Amino acid sequence: HKINPVLVSGIKRRMRGPRTLILMSVYFLLLLTVFGITYQSIAGANNYYYYGYSSYGSMYVPRPGVQGMDLLVPMYALLVIGILLLVLLLVPALNAGNISSEREKQTLDLLISSKLSAIRIIMGKVLANLAFTLFLLMLALPFFAILYLFGSIQPLDVLLIFLFMVVTAYACASIATFFSALMKRTAMAAILT
Repeated sequence: HKINPVLVSGIKRRMRGPRTLILMSVYFLLLLTVFGITYQSIAGANNYYYYGYSSYGSMYVPRPGVQGMDLLVPMYALLVIGILLLVLLLVPALNAGNISSEREKQTLDLLISSKLSAIRIIMGKVLANLAFTLFLLMLALPFFAILYLFGSIQPLDVLLIFLFMVVTAYACASIATFFSALMKRTAMAAILT
């Protein structure tokens, strides 16, 4: 079996432009900002810092280190919710034009008349957009690694979260592609999705 040409073309088109780099950078910086603000608010509220001393009058008393469980639950929940929001908002937007944009550009007839089956065309378009989504999901791995260092989060937990996100992304992409095939205009498909 050869690699799906629609998939290869979609990945090349998606990854070549500066828009991809900008979107990935903005997403990473957003994750970093939210992660940092959450850490500071939780650590500051509990008077936990990695280094330093507290001054009580004229005495300097060492502060305790960050306790893993104190930070783990809210930061883990916030990170998972943030990634889930990314999947629920970005994946339908990326896939809403899979078929309808081909119809708008009047290239759908050319695509259908190729030797590719309808399933291979649709799977190629969906998987090309999911590949980009997987890149965005991978940008969250350093934050999970930091939580792993704090303790109590296991690699299996991260693997299960990522598996859930991939399945959710595939379901959202499939629904968006369905509406893209149903509607003549991409904007209408995006609204329905």
